[in-house]
Amino acid sequence: MKPAHRAEIQRCSWDFDYFCEKYLKILNKRKKLVPLKPNPIQADFAGIMDAQPFTYVLKSRKVGISTFVAAKFFWKALFRPGFEVAVIAHTEKAVLENIAPIYHRFYENLPKFLKVPLRHQTVHKMHFAHDSRIIIGTANSEGSRGGTPVALHCSEFSRYDNPDETMAALFNSLGEDPEVVLETTANGMNFAYSMWVDDELEYHRVFYPWTDDPDCSSKQFKYAVPVEIQEMVDEFELSDEQSNWLTATYRLKCNSKMRILNQEYPIVAEHAFVSSGGRFFHASYPGGDPEAGYVEHAPPAKWHCYVMGVDTASG
Repeated sequence: MKPAHRAEIQRCSWDFDYFCEKYLKILNKRKKLVPLKPNPIQADFAGIMDAQPFTYVLKSRKVGISTFVAAKFFWKALFRPGFEVAVIAHTEKAVLENIAPIYHRFYENLPKFLKVPLRHQTVHKMHFAHDSRIIIGTANSEGSRGGTPVALHCSEFSRYDNPDETMAALFNSLGEDPEVVLETTANGMNFAYSMWVDDELEYHRVFYPWTDDPDCSSKQFKYAVPVEIQEMVDEFELSDEQSNWLTATYRLKCNSKMRILNQEYPIVAEHAFVSSGGRFFHASYPGGDPEAGYVEHAPPAKWHCYVMGVDTASG
């Protein structure tokens, strides 16, 4: 091996930022192969991953968290013998189209001197010669639960079919001193919401709204701003470029439905959970402190039908 290559391997083994920007390739939003240069959200999350072994990320869509987690875990698997990574998606389609290609693209675009030989490679697995492994599966696949991973990435975990069973199986298989990243967009006020509001949960929680993504802006003014969007622009003091992007996204990607917009591209975490739950009423908001007490005007009668009306004014 050339001395220059040996020196480069040594630097890459401890300098993730250098390795990431120089050698890892991704497809950008225009489907062009480019170096992975962390955006502001990814750069912020880099510090969190270094400081917090257990992280829960609630996010807007397409802000780059899954890609960055993949980059960090791929780097560790490449340079640390015996480092095992488990990546769990909510569907097989997500594995095949979104997550697995990221890892394989990283490896395929490395220079030859950085490629640790592979003992075995499939869509779902990369087994390196120094016994590091990356296993990618779904919440329902048995193959993804084998081994003893020391790094676990649960992608879109709010959409797992059997979250309690899946989480129990995964967490009980983890090795010593594991790193765990749970990341998702909101999916109603289900178990993921309960985890988000549970102050006793041993996870560092972080929320990334679309307003933190510099790509979510446009200089082109194409559509008249609806009243409901203008209210958001005023409330959150959005720039003209953000207003243009939000209006176009609302009309083209969200079918002019505020519920879909708040689910896919939230500005406030709590609104994301509430809006994504498919509730009967147009909008509702968590919080408020109702007065404690119970008043029975008449005892409930068997086989009778009852209708409840709630005045939500003042919370």
